[in-house]
Amino acid sequence: MIDASVILCVRNGARTIAGQLAALAAQECRREWELVVVDNGSTDDTLRIVDQWRESVPKLRVVQANERPGLAYARNVGASAAAGSVLAFCDADDEADHGWLG
Repeated sequence: MIDASVILCVRNGARTIAGQLAALAAQECRREWELVVVDNGSTDDTLRIVDQWRESVPKLRVVQANERPGLAYARNVGASAAAGSVLAFCDADDEADHGWLG
């Protein structure tokens, strides 16, 4: 059972997403959690960068939210795809503190 789903919405975040993925990979959290990356129509190297983090974040999934641009739409798509009982939202240009999810 997954306790929490981290929903990271992104559109063309290649310049910043690696920092956030590194921060999420280093989370100090005892509970089971997943990372749902919601791609909102990226045309840069965002998805290639995300793919490089699959071993560091084992429960990483990518879902597409290409039907229309917008953060609210992407968050709703991510929430619908989430398996966790708790939803935590973050952005590609953030860097979560190591205890943020805990």
